[in-house]
Amino acid sequence: MVHGLVRVHILHMKDVVLLGGGVITEGADPVIAAFYRAALEPLQWSVAMRAFALLAGGEVACCFLKAETGAVPSRGYVTGLDQSAWEDGYRRYYHALDPGYAVLTQGPPGRMHLMQDYFSDHAVARSEYFQDFYLRAGVRYSCSGVVRDNGALTILSAHRAAGQGPYDRNTRGQLQRVLDHLPHVFRLRDTAQQAQAHGALAWEALDALPRAILLVDACLRLVFMNLAAQRLLAAAPQAHTLIALRGGGVQVRASLLQQQLAQRVRQACAGLA
Repeated sequence: MVHGLVRVHILHMKDVVLLGGGVITEGADPVIAAFYRAALEPLQWSVAMRAFALLAGGEVACCFLKAETGAVPSRGYVTGLDQSAWEDGYRRYYHALDPGYAVLTQGPPGRMHLMQDYFSDHAVARSEYFQDFYLRAGVRYSCSGVVRDNGALTILSAHRAAGQGPYDRNTRGQLQRVLDHLPHVFRLRDTAQQAQAHGALAWEALDALPRAILLVDACLRLVFMNLAAQRLLAAAPQAHTLIALRGGGVQVRASLLQQQLAQRVRQACAGLA
């Protein structure tokens, strides 16, 4: 069953050795690395999800946030499943019928479950969820787990078609290793987002100052220039301006001042100023 979409981890496919059947043969390590990369680079989530699906021996994987039973999943990532099947099928209706969700919430979070252990062929044949949605989406077997993310539940799941066969215990163990890292991945994601937000606010504050400000590194390479500095340099005659930008660096036309500036910047970067 399509157990949720999450914001998850990433890897570059060059880090993964694939066999003819598309199965990752290096184990969970490159997939875990992909999720950590996704925590820092959100555009990498799709790569991480694809790697997770391949690790599971299939093509479909989902990760989503579902705060409580009956709630519509949000902030989801899906790979290998037609987007309309997710949006028009699972999110709008079938998520409320998903019997796997009850399995995931009966015990403590943090464990991957093989849904084949809970639902027999007879139960599948009698299930509206399986017959009208899951099987029609082209999948039959699911390995799913849930972790806490800021108080809500995030579900990570991999799915196989009927022809790919049920999961074995070794595969479940590899997928469990990935799930074990998800809480750390989410903490890294939150930390990175906070740092990015604070950094953006700092640049905005500098832009709002009326005084011209140039930020440089120890080699006088330009790092940031606020709006006042941009206006000042644009308005100054190029032949007479004291400060100039050359090849991405800041230069002072007077050689003595250039030497003093370079010395002061080096001292500041070394913590001596």
